[in-house]
Amino acid sequence: MSKPLPSYCSAALAALMGLAPAAHADVFGHVRARATMQQNALWGTEHEGADWYVTHRYHLGAEHSGTTWGAGFELAAAYDHGAAFGTSPVDENRLDLHRAWLDLSLSDSVSLRLGRDEWKLGSGRLVATRDGTNVKRRFDGAVLRLSAPGITIKTLAGFEVENDPGVFDDGIGKGKALWGTYATIASAPGTGIDVYYLGYRAGSARDVRSATEVRHSIGARLFGDTGIWDWDGEAVYQFGRQGEATIAAWTVAATAGRAFRDTTFSPRIALSANIASGDRDGTDNKLTAFNALFPRGSYFSDLAHLGPRNFYNLNPYLTLELAERLTVTMDVNMFWRFSRADGVYAPNGSQILAADRSAPRYVDTATSINFEFTTRGGVFLGAVATRSAPGAFVRHVKPDARAITFIELTARLDF
Repeated sequence: MSKPLPSYCSAALAALMGLAPAAHADVFGHVRARATMQQNALWGTEHEGADWYVTHRYHLGAEHSGTTWGAGFELAAAYDHGAAFGTSPVDENRLDLHRAWLDLSLSDSVSLRLGRDEWKLGSGRLVATRDGTNVKRRFDGAVLRLSAPGITIKTLAGFEVENDPGVFDDGIGKGKALWGTYATIASAPGTGIDVYYLGYRAGSARDVRSATEVRHSIGARLFGDTGIWDWDGEAVYQFGRQGEATIAAWTVAATAGRAFRDTTFSPRIALSANIASGDRDGTDNKLTAFNALFPRGSYFSDLAHLGPRNFYNLNPYLTLELAERLTVTMDVNMFWRFSRADGVYAPNGSQILAADRSAPRYVDTATSINFEFTTRGGVFLGAVATRSAPGAFVRHVKPDARAITFIELTARLDF
């Protein structure tokens, strides 16, 4: 939630933006600190033993919103301390321009945003801010928004910002490209249908094949929430080329939940079932592995060790409201390979275990418990613990595989 700037800050910001001194501006931001422990990262293939490390980030920005135009900026600093297996590129950025944008109101129903911004479309399965990592994802580009009763259409084009860990060293226009149109048709508050086309271009793909990838995604999503029942289903088909290979891939994802508001602890039970195609033959000219493009980092769990490519999974979970502002969620995530000819992938699309002519499909069982509490002062406190046991496929490829233990403690304040 944003707050009014002090009068002298408003005047300074107004001057920078070329506004009259009386122009109104808001300040916003957040602070987040995390302590994380991983034991036997990637079942011991990445790092054996236990490892505690700390990440923390700071965001501060200001914005002005007028009747015909608006503008804003946001600075961010993110730091990582103590990870024995190395600092991830998405966990440290000492200081940089996180967002900077200009809004133009072209008519009562059409607006245009230009600049650097966070993009999230629909459920975030294909385009998300990746809030779980210490450095959030953002894009340089433009979003044209058309709003009419019952429908919103976004047409966008831009490049993912490549994160560099230094000070004001993130470039412009160097990352993967994204373009497309995303339409939401609302049938009731919180209920509707999404239909979309997204184009994607990567200069060097993370797949086992190495070539420029141009991929097109056509998808539809059906979602809703009645307060008792909620549902979210999505299907995507992809086509295009990666080098000389033609692309034909797909995914189907569905989640359904039921809340019992009048029962002790107001339980909600839910089941998520997902499937995504894998590559049937890594040597032919057909690429059938699904690419989640720019997904949320914690796609299946806070542990974030598996990504949505060549898999199918079942994930039942239960959420309880133990007290005012205190909830606990317990879940089990069971993960299989879809194609025996393909391996297992990380959230960023890189392969972490090759198929190695292994017949077993079962990859992993991850059991988690997650506590979330918000103080009266607005500080969010979270604690999650996960144990991820290797399945038959992992044990076949790596006979000495060990179970992963993951603990994460989070404190966050938004202002």
